[in-house]
Amino acid sequence: MKQVMVAFLALAFASGLALAQADKTHEVAGQVVKADAAAKTITLKAGEKEMTLPVEGDAVAQLKEVKAGDKVTATCRDDSSGAHKAVTKIVKVKAT
Repeated sequence: MKQVMVAFLALAFASGLALAQADKTHEVAGQVVKADAAAKTITLKAGEKEMTLPVEGDAVAQLKEVKAGDKVTATCRDDSSGAHKAVTKIVKVKAT
């Protein structure tokens, strides 16, 4: 029984590590094209690329503070292949 419990705990720990490594984050500087609080999505333009992403976590409340034309730095959660999955943080860039 003890061996089964040790094996189970080892498997749970390894699974947790795999999940933690699957989601990486990075920052994207861009301009807000559209902020849709009801749909919990944001459309950003970074360089020549435009992307619409779901918003989650703290970024849901932060989404209500930005509007089209605002410059922001968004923290994106990526999957293991590097594809953007969601925005987890939005920081409005202060005008200089």
